[in-house]
Amino acid sequence: MSTYDPNSVPVRRCADWTMTTENGTRHATITWEIQARNRIDQVLFELFRTDRKRKLTLDPVGSTVWNCCNGDYTVADIATVIAEEYDAQRVEPVDETLSYFLVQLNERGLLSFRGTDR
Repeated sequence: MSTYDPNSVPVRRCADWTMTTENGTRHATITWEIQARNRIDQVLFELFRTDRKRKLTLDPVGSTVWNCCNGDYTVADIATVIAEEYDAQRVEPVDETLSYFLVQLNERGLLSFRGTDR
């Protein structure tokens, strides 16, 4: 697993998402279509008629992170927001947990990173 420079800026690449509130709790739901990585994937998708649509519903912490991935916050800024908004025991260690989450979103092609040159 790689980590990102605290000064890098995560930016959402997926425009199809919604933020809902249920019983005072925010949840972001992201919808995207997975792409074939190679010809074998393409053949398997067609052979098994695989539905390529994926939906991911984030918990409140993940939703806050996703909401901050608008190009205005660095990874360090997001870590500060999370640390201030949520119980420390739930998100500690913030940097490590945040980095892992961002890596997962990046691997799915849902966000990318840019340097501090905005």
